[in-house]
Order: sequence, then C-alpha cells, then structure tokens
Amino acid sequence: MSKVFIEESTLTNIANAIRGKDGTTDLISPLDMPSKITNLPTGGGDIEVEPIVLSGDCSSACAGAMASTYIALFGDTVSTNGITDASNMFDNYSNKKIPFAINFDNSTYRLMTYMFYNADKLEELPALNNAYPSDLARLFHGCRCLVRIPEGWTDSWNWSRIHSYAYSNMSYMFARAGFNYNYPL
Repeated sequence: MSKVFIEESTLTNIANAIRGKDGTTDLISPLDMPSKITNLPTGGGDIEVEPIVLSGDCSSACAGAMASTYIALFGDTVSTNGITDASNMFDNYSNKKIPFAINFDNSTYRLMTYMFYNADKLEELPALNNAYPSDLARLFHGCRCLVRIPEGWTDSWNWSRIHSYAYSNMSYMFARAGFNYNYPL
C-alpha cells in the first residue's frame, strides 16, 4: 500500500459532511469515516407535494403519459375550481380513474370536446359539477374500457345550450368507446 498525503482541510470537509447528514457534532477519526458514511441513512423518504388547484382554461391540462403518472401518484392532492375550457383535458390519459371532481365555472357555456379522447384505460368517470356544455363532440371517443356512465352523472349539468343551439355538437360522442362493444356489464 502506498502512502498518500491528504490535506487536513479535506478530512475536515468530509467530517463536516458526515455530521451534516447524521446530525451529530462529535469529532470523527479518519479511521471511523468509512463506517460513518456506510451507516448514513439512504433514500428520499416520502415526497411532499403541494396541492394543485386546476382552474380556468384546462384544455390538455391532464393529457398524456406525464400527467397520467403524476395523477396516479399524487391525484389526491389535485382539485379543480372554475374550469372554463375542458377540451382535450384528459386526452390520451392512461389511468383507470380520475381521483378528483371536475368543477366548472357555470357562468356560461363550456367546451368539453375531446375531453376524454383516447383515454383508453379509463373505467370510472369523475364527477363533473356545474357543467354547461356547448359542445360534446368526441367526449368519450376511444374510451374502450368505459362501459357505463354512473346514474345521475349529468344531473348538475345545464343542458340549455345543447338543446337550444343548432350548432351544438354531440357528434361521435361515443365513437370507439366501450359502449359500442359487447363487454359484460
């Protein structure tokens, strides 16, 4: 074994780093440093996530793989309030459910086109509160695992825009959805 010279300041910096991690103030011998380092706690522990409130224009806000992963891990920290545009909100969403209610700003009509477009693993629908839809085109397009809409799911919706305007659109609302196949209920 060859002799190596180490500056005292280097050993002091290593000892300070160990003390910073293990919370002690004791002096540490250079011979004890390897075992002290080995015994340091590892792992990040629980991740603390700040609550998120989605509001306003939420078009594509929860779309795709990244949002699906975040919602699978931290969906209980997400809430909504005053959504004004939900078009493509869950486009290509890849989880079985959405663990939070969708709360619309019901002061005027809202776009809901493609809201769950190609959410092909979605089995359970979230509550949609105070919806005032003007366009529901392709709302469930490609939701292959969705086989039923819960009773009363649309009870809080204001349907006046859909019924009173000729340009309101419900085309392909269930295209390629589980409703079109013979899945057991």
